Amino acid sequence: MYRRPSYRISEQDKAYIVSIDIPGVEKSAINVSAENGTLSIRASRENLIPEGAKILRREYTNEGYQLDLKIGPQVDSQNISAYLENGVLTLRLEKAAEAQARRISVA
Repeated sequence: MYRRPSYRISEQDKAYIVSIDIPGVEKSAINVSAENGTLSIRASRENLIPEGAKILRREYTNEGYQLDLKIGPQVDSQNISAYLENGVLTLRLEKAAEAQARRISVA
């Protein structure tokens, strides 16, 4: 079972930054792919309940996370990087050369 994580997209001069909240997920349990104009993120979480423990109240589940984002030609899909820190997966999607802002001088 998967659920949609909270995320934020911001823009810099040469890249888009996608920050995704995926608490409780190990780096090895994350799968990021870019294919056919879609950026796909899948992350699974191990059972966080100790063996033999009796659950008295539950406000979260052991579900993993799934997020699919459309990326257009303005993103260089061959130049995407990712890192995980404090439960936040950050993706840097470099802009394609033709999508980057450039200064045009006036003659």
